[in-house]
Amino acid sequence: MQNIRIDDLRNENIEDNKHKLLEIKLILDNPNIKIEQIYFWLVDFIRDSLKMNINKLSDDFTSSVASSFFGEMGQRLTNILNNARSLAELINTLTRTIISILNEYKQLYSIYVLYENLLSKKSEEALASYLALKDRWLSNVDSTRGAGSLRNLQASRFPSIVDLFLLADLKSELEKFKNKKLIGEELFNSLFNNQENTVPRDLNELLNNGIINRRIYNLLNSRLIEFYSWLENNKKVLYDRINLLKSYLKHELSSLLYYVEFAKPYFKFARKLLQNPDQPVDVVNAFETAIINISLIANQNEIKLKRYDEKEGKEIEKSYIPLYEIDMTARAIPTIVGTGRFDTYTRMYSFLGRIDIILRAYLVEKEEYDSIIINQESEDLAYITGLTDDYIKSMSDLILEMFLYDIIKNDENLLKIVAEKSNAKPEEIKNDPYKIIWTKELVEELEKDERIKRALSSITWIKKYLESEKKEEKEEKKEENKEEKKESGISLIFPTLGNIVIWLLKFISTFGKDISNIEKNVKKKVIEEETKPIIEDTKEKTIDTAWKIYMIFKKTFNMLNY
Repeated sequence: MQNIRIDDLRNENIEDNKHKLLEIKLILDNPNIKIEQIYFWLVDFIRDSLKMNINKLSDDFTSSVASSFFGEMGQRLTNILNNARSLAELINTLTRTIISILNEYKQLYSIYVLYENLLSKKSEEALASYLALKDRWLSNVDSTRGAGSLRNLQASRFPSIVDLFLLADLKSELEKFKNKKLIGEELFNSLFNNQENTVPRDLNELLNNGIINRRIYNLLNSRLIEFYSWLENNKKVLYDRINLLKSYLKHELSSLLYYVEFAKPYFKFARKLLQNPDQPVDVVNAFETAIINISLIANQNEIKLKRYDEKEGKEIEKSYIPLYEIDMTARAIPTIVGTGRFDTYTRMYSFLGRIDIILRAYLVEKEEYDSIIINQESEDLAYITGLTDDYIKSMSDLILEMFLYDIIKNDENLLKIVAEKSNAKPEEIKNDPYKIIWTKELVEELEKDERIKRALSSITWIKKYLESEKKEEKEEKKEENKEEKKESGISLIFPTLGNIVIWLLKFISTFGKDISNIEKNVKKKVIEEETKPIIEDTKEKTIDTAWKIYMIFKKTFNMLNY
């Protein structure tokens, strides 16, 4: 899509015959007519009488610093900013809470993965996780004993006690764990049935073989029993804590979404009340003066025409839109017409003064019209979404990973779907959640599974913050080209009498030349000849409508007509 702004159209010359068709300027300086009357007459006439769609492109103002109007607007802006600020602080607090929940979940989940790896079919992975859990128990549980902890005993009287704790286990206890499916067969065999281990790992064998004495045995036996109890109970606590965090996250996300939607209007209104700091020569600080700038844009129904696309080499359909811009600049005196019903300090203003109106008429393509609207709104949109939506969008991947990854990695079908959508292998997705490319289409595909649907039951709104897949229709274009080639080939093999004559004429007139380019140029010329009168007629009607607005406006407000 061509990137075009309204300023690009304004700066065009009519002679270029590109977009701009007409530009008219009129000035109305009548002390008896309020500017509001002019504005609403234009809106009502274009919308109701001419049946056109009308939108406001821009609306800003500035006023003299010493005027009462400036002070009134500043007070109203302050009130809105106070509300916006309190909402922004609340959003920041909720966001920090959500971030801390996500961080805690990451930490807990990394430990939970160690428990899952105890059941791994890979003995090396299972053993590494088991030793990591032992080390974690030493650091976080046993260390609370102070001087009686194994690490402190290692530094004082028993230099090898920590190594013995990591090496030795109670075979009878781990057999119970194996039967409870807390550890896998591979881990058990790696500990006790590994032929490469020359030193026994069962604590009782170490005692019976005289490798350790009774004092060390008693100390390690008691600590191992404590470790096994912690290992079994902590897995349940960890799982419950993870589920609690998920529920808490859902609550905080719902609150954040609610306040974000509630805060958006305040951010937008506060921005609308900002005065333009670039004061023109008409504004004098000692005068009671205001400059008001309003741009309206109106469009008629789109017209579809056939055009020739040189890149594609074929006929395509283009949509054109007659577009009208009304650019209004008012130099006004803010006049108090009343006060608030319950607050005598709240004044209501009307505006009297000079108004300059520029009416421009254009003919633009549908893609260009969309680009104008998008570019005009982008500044406010970026400002507001930067304060609100970007919070959620930046966290959406982590949120989805927290709720869905466990289900995905334990289901082969879901793994295949995610891997295909993320351009990765199932094994990569299973080992690394960051390989997943979360898109709106992927989540919608996963929602067909009831488990995923339940997990997303209260956060389905997150889909609107995800990017959408961009698919190129290359295969369809290739098929179309193939069909065109087939048709041309068939027409040459089985030509009718008329086709034979045309073919002979083409052969004579294009002998030694590139036939395909000639055919393209002929097709392009035919299409242009067909659409040229329609475009010219549309341009004339667009200009007539602009003159109609101009003449009726002058007549309504008793301006001189020639």
